[in-house]
Amino acid sequence: MPSRSNLSFAAPAYNPDPNFSTAIELASAPGLSLKQRFQHLMESVDIPNLVVNPPGRAPNQGRAYQKMLALQTFKSTPQYQLFKTRVTHTLTELDRIANSAGTVNQRNTNFQALGGGLWQPVSENESSRFGTFQADLYLQACPDASRLFRIHTFAQQRPELVARDGEENARATIRELSQRLDVCAPGIIQHFDEAVNTVRQATFTPSLPERFEAMRIQIVRNAIAEFIHQNPDAAGNRIGNEVHRVAAWQNHFSRAMHLPFIDDVFASRAYVENMNQRNRLSRTLTDLQTPSVIANVLATQILEEAHDLWSQAQATGTTDFPEHCMTIIEVISNKHGPVEPHTLIELDDDEMPCSLHDNPTLLALSIVKQTEYSPNVHVQHETVRRWIARSQNENGRISILSRGQLRWLETSPPPGMMGENEQQLLSSKHLSPAQTREFFDAVCTQQTSSLLLKAALHEMLRNDWGQSLPNCKSQDFDPYVPNDVFVNMAMGFAHDLKFGQMEINLNYMNVLLKALDNFQHSKVLKNYSPEQICKLLRYAVHFNSSSYGVQIPLDIWRRIDLIASLHPPTVDISLYKGALQFHWTSQPAKAARLANDNPAFASTNRAHGLAYIDVMATHAPHLLTQTLCSNIKLIRCPEVVVRFYEAGARFDTTNYGQYSALQLLMQRTDDAFLAITLDSLSQHGLSLQELANPRVIQYLRERNFVHSVNVLISRLA
Repeated sequence: MPSRSNLSFAAPAYNPDPNFSTAIELASAPGLSLKQRFQHLMESVDIPNLVVNPPGRAPNQGRAYQKMLALQTFKSTPQYQLFKTRVTHTLTELDRIANSAGTVNQRNTNFQALGGGLWQPVSENESSRFGTFQADLYLQACPDASRLFRIHTFAQQRPELVARDGEENARATIRELSQRLDVCAPGIIQHFDEAVNTVRQATFTPSLPERFEAMRIQIVRNAIAEFIHQNPDAAGNRIGNEVHRVAAWQNHFSRAMHLPFIDDVFASRAYVENMNQRNRLSRTLTDLQTPSVIANVLATQILEEAHDLWSQAQATGTTDFPEHCMTIIEVISNKHGPVEPHTLIELDDDEMPCSLHDNPTLLALSIVKQTEYSPNVHVQHETVRRWIARSQNENGRISILSRGQLRWLETSPPPGMMGENEQQLLSSKHLSPAQTREFFDAVCTQQTSSLLLKAALHEMLRNDWGQSLPNCKSQDFDPYVPNDVFVNMAMGFAHDLKFGQMEINLNYMNVLLKALDNFQHSKVLKNYSPEQICKLLRYAVHFNSSSYGVQIPLDIWRRIDLIASLHPPTVDISLYKGALQFHWTSQPAKAARLANDNPAFASTNRAHGLAYIDVMATHAPHLLTQTLCSNIKLIRCPEVVVRFYEAGARFDTTNYGQYSALQLLMQRTDDAFLAITLDSLSQHGLSLQELANPRVIQYLRERNFVHSVNVLISRLA
């Protein structure tokens, strides 16, 4: 039975390129590597013979003028008509491929639309879409269009000879390219070149060092594009110039960082004149071109492919992972080269395959090992750091190692035995109780703690607690806020998670102390819910009242009061709501007292007032209207007043005082605030009929509250 691919997207039999079928046949020969197949497929791509400086012409004439003459000469030859026929056919086929998976409304002829500019006459007296850049398109973009079509056709007809999902990847890239053609000629050339490289990587998977180097360049380009997005052109140039700014920055760093030079006449040096931007981007790109960063990206992609393979197998009814895991390894190895099973497969306590790793570290280390001495790889140096436990046993010396983004456990062979060091994911289950305690004490003690140990602790929590506390897994270690690792650890303790086989000890207090001290600087707290933070605060209060609290006092009550009082005003909203929840559940009388004249309502940050109301609506809804009345003259944000009314409307016990609150609202001294608030209340369904009293209108007019009067009159009309 024909495959779905052959039924849905089969290429037409006719092709004006006589070398096309021969190239497909040569690339299909048995025994070839993927690299050889790609070379055979590309060898006969038609590149026109444009002589930019024709014989007899003055060499000192401008480059644009020379290209114009070369185009005119080429278009007067029979080769031009054949070239035009082939390119037109190729562009039509690319449109067919790009539209193959879309609906009728999604289809377009963007590739064929290029023909309107490709074949226009170019002369000094006529304007055309591409001008003399037509010559560059003939020499670069048109051959690339043929390369894309050939790769897709070969992947479609011989799927067993290319990487998995080769046709699908080629089609997706062609579809994406079709949406990026409404730019200038140099931009089109860059987009075609990038598309060919992308499809080649996905379909004719090169050697690991080649893929590593290609990934390095792609990471750099992505970082430059992100940098440009964050730093718009001060000259206000149009949006379409981004591709030229990327080219300009890549060319600026091309020699120092071994990046391909982009031939783009619009990649002006003016784009890279800012020395501050040069230095910032240089530091960013240097940090991104280390072996650990690039290997981690590659390993993550490969691991995602492995998980997709297992998901597809499960969808067809496969349930036996130990039996199917070798099939996954075989598929991955066929595409990416030999893969060590332990870098993909996790073993259970009986040393049996039980699942795929969700941590790419071991695979990334394997990639680094296979590429670090390749002459084709250009990376920035990074240092390998090591922590050696004093507690060792006869099975070999255990060390914790760190290299850039990667942290792992390494065990050397026992004394007197030869062999390579064994690499394992950093986990407390691979350490003895004594080693776990030694590591824990070292990372918690001020005199011995270090960035290496904190990063290692983060990795250990990721592997040990990631399933129970997902934030440990989803967030990377941030060297600029290293004590966030103690926030995660304290949160785990509050949720009854154990660190290895270790019993509760005095250093738990050190963890809590470091976590509390880091609250105001933390970047991970925002990922926890107020309920989780409240639970952590309860845990800290409990520990503070134990015998450990006598030795290391946490000063927890003062800390919570400061947070609930918005000290500092920049306190994280999740932390703020967590502290409020703690107040309302642990000290409701004190919380009710503090609700009057509360700084949250005087804050210009509406998030504080809204957060306070949300917590109060859950824990003390009967006090909503009373709190509104006592704070109505303080509130700085109209949205807070509206939220009070919305929250109070859900509880009958609070509605009786809403008119009193409206009367107090009329006493505000700022017309703009009152007008905006009244308008917002009306839009949210609150009737203003009670304010239709002529005395209220007259009262506002006497105070010259013109805007508020207009709102009331317009809403009551």
